[in-house]
Amino acid sequence: MLDIKARNPKEKTEIIIDYFEELLKDTVASEFSPDFLKNQIDIINQFIRTYGSNNDTIVYKVFDRNRKWKNALIVADWTGSMYQHGAQALLWHSLNFETSGLEYFTLFNDGDLKPTKSKKIGETDGVYFEKADNIDKIIKLYQLIMLKGEGGDGPENDIEGILKGMEKYPMHSEIILIADNNACVRDMELLKYIDKPVRVIICGYNNMQGINPQYLHIAKETGGSLHTMDFDIHNLQVELNKKGVINSLIGYDFKIGSSDCYNLRSVYTESNFENRIYTNLDSAESVKKRVIFLDLSSQSIEEIPTKIGELKKLEILDLSDNTLSELPKQISRLRKLKTLRLSGNNFTNDYIDYLKKILPNTTIEN
Repeated sequence: MLDIKARNPKEKTEIIIDYFEELLKDTVASEFSPDFLKNQIDIINQFIRTYGSNNDTIVYKVFDRNRKWKNALIVADWTGSMYQHGAQALLWHSLNFETSGLEYFTLFNDGDLKPTKSKKIGETDGVYFEKADNIDKIIKLYQLIMLKGEGGDGPENDIEGILKGMEKYPMHSEIILIADNNACVRDMELLKYIDKPVRVIICGYNNMQGINPQYLHIAKETGGSLHTMDFDIHNLQVELNKKGVINSLIGYDFKIGSSDCYNLRSVYTESNFENRIYTNLDSAESVKKRVIFLDLSSQSIEEIPTKIGELKKLEILDLSDNTLSELPKQISRLRKLKTLRLSGNNFTNDYIDYLKKILPNTTIEN
């Protein structure tokens, strides 16, 4: 037993985190038996009673209706109100252990207590993995991630969780996102890197608030599906408003919620962008009015697109160690550019002199 009675709350949390991390290092798989499974099911049920309600069974019902899903990768938001829903997935898997089709679990908690200003798109972290046949380890992992979560702002790193789960378990056949309808997605710009359908289970939907349009967007753009307590919606048909935001779900009487999550200013403070280093021009272009630092070094780039000139706030541009010999004339539009790094390319001295003339306020490192 852990002796933590005399410790302050922070010390207690740190000791328990260390305890669970040590338990999870054990590589010996538990021997399955009916008694073992029954014990795990009892633990999960108690967990759901503690952190949620037995009345909301959306995840259990969706899995029960979709037994055709096999070799599935579960990606679950593991923060606050979502504890009960992720636990439902494990409960259903345990009760249908031989035939469930759930093979891999990926859980994300939005940064492991990382402060908001330190979070970077795609690198928020707090993403954890376990194979579904290690039920006892998943239960311990649930406890660990809870202790290390609950940090910073409201938006969650759903897309990062999906992408890292896909990388960890590339042999999956299905991707199932257990999503918090009441939270924004911080990293929608990474959606284009998902090349498989995502089945989105909407948790926390109500008629007053409506469906978060970001999750409709994820299901629609990936060719996936949307799942509620009572419906499985495939071949999604949506109507867009003038701003390109999903306005309605055609053929279903579901209210679509506010599009505030699409408004970056309502989700992020300026400090999130001031310190962020972008490493992809396409991603930078999606928020071009805020990009300060663009690092395209060591990417075997032969040509820079003309759209580089649209990054009006860019102060640092690192193009070092590519195969460039010239830059587009639009580079001269970067009036705020302070530093341009060009070493390790094929620029001539005459061309460097030319750049110094068109960028008189920029330090060029060659």
